[in-house]
Amino acid sequence: MAERLRRDTITATAQQLNGIQQHISVVIRGSVRFFLLSFTYISGIDKKMTDERVEKQMESGGNVSGDERRAEIANIENEVAALIQQG
Repeated sequence: MAERLRRDTITATAQQLNGIQQHISVVIRGSVRFFLLSFTYISGIDKKMTDERVEKQMESGGNVSGDERRAEIANIENEVAALIQQG
């Protein structure tokens, strides 16, 4: 009787640990996916902004002003905030 109780307890504990392990695995995979998507999205925005800035520099023949840089940064921050709010 005691041996059966011991075996049942071990089985139940193993099942609980397996469930916890699966849950942790799902959470980690979701977090990694979110990080990679965010990083990819932000990298794309950064490249797009850099390309636009280079085009402006070529058109104007000079450097982009500080106001334009601040506007670019504000746009990036707004796009990232919108992405985070979407999930």
